[in-house]
Amino acid sequence: MGDCSLDSTPPLIISPHFHVRRTPWSGLGVYTSDVLPRHTPLHTCEHPAAHVVLREYKREACAWCFAYQGGRHWKVSDAGGAVWFCTAECRAGWAAWVGEEGKECWTRVEAWAKGVGKEEEVGGRVEGNGHVPPEEQEVDKAWAAADEVAERIRQARALDSGPSKQTKAQRRVLSFIRSKSLPHRCPDTVAFLLSGLLTSTRHPTLFASLNRLTASQQPHTYSYPSELHQHTTSYLVLLSLLPAALLPSLTPALCRSLAARDTHNSFGIWSPDESDDSRGAEMLGFGMWPSASFFNHSCAPNVAKDRVRRSHVFKTAREVREGEELCISYLGGEERTLSRKERREKLAFGWGFECACPRCTAEADEDRKQDGPDVDASHRSDSR
Repeated sequence: MGDCSLDSTPPLIISPHFHVRRTPWSGLGVYTSDVLPRHTPLHTCEHPAAHVVLREYKREACAWCFAYQGGRHWKVSDAGGAVWFCTAECRAGWAAWVGEEGKECWTRVEAWAKGVGKEEEVGGRVEGNGHVPPEEQEVDKAWAAADEVAERIRQARALDSGPSKQTKAQRRVLSFIRSKSLPHRCPDTVAFLLSGLLTSTRHPTLFASLNRLTASQQPHTYSYPSELHQHTTSYLVLLSLLPAALLPSLTPALCRSLAARDTHNSFGIWSPDESDDSRGAEMLGFGMWPSASFFNHSCAPNVAKDRVRRSHVFKTAREVREGEELCISYLGGEERTLSRKERREKLAFGWGFECACPRCTAEADEDRKQDGPDVDASHRSDSR
């Protein structure tokens, strides 16, 4: 997954059981320091630096601990119905994490999202729509254009509570950005960027750990033009809605940093869980737990990753030899049961690499015996 520069900064994860070092195929990997029995606790990541519970699940997935009970609607809510909770204790945990200003942000965003209308929403992540990923020059151009509009929004917002009145043109800009007519409206992307923004202002140490992850080294940060436009549009929507005190912190650089790290460092928030024997799971959302991003992928992982409430907990799935790389599966739920071809397509789309882990290699060898060579053994099962 993500990479970290090898400088004097303390590592994000420290353990007597393993160490982080460069791999022969570039990037970092986690390697055992001794023989580890099965079920050895390895690491726990407590909070996501940025995340989103998909809007279609907002009443069914607790906004704090992500608890989900087969589509049952929770009864406790906050921020004008933006977030729902399984218990009052979870609501209190969320409120303490985001603060009063954060609660006001979510209230304003929810009022806007309700106005969008379900039939007009754009999905947060779409696979396989046939579009070519935008080149970096196109990305730069799109963000430059967005920043021109952003400057007009900032000028209008500066007059929100001042003695001067907004001009007709300024009111028109704000009205359009907040309206149903705005193309590429995506409440899920707005929520994801808002989550990252609030972490940057309220929990700067956690956000700094996210920024220490190397941004995507693949040629494309955004998979499709629509995804790029969702992000630039969401940036403008947030500028038009959020309390004035937060506007200086909301920048294209922050939004692009979140997108670049989300590309290969996000984990799905799955229901019922993410254990290796999970079947029929649904992805309720996704998020970035920075210290978890050192673990590389294998379709036959030796590390089990489980979500325990808000945290991700990592344990050995079998006995692991000294010096062996510790790998997790980036695939969730029934994705793990896909064929080799389907797994590799999924991994290539989501993380930008063609898997050649031991399981894929063994299956490829078997296929080669039957159909002839079809695997490039130079590919390795990590995304960095």
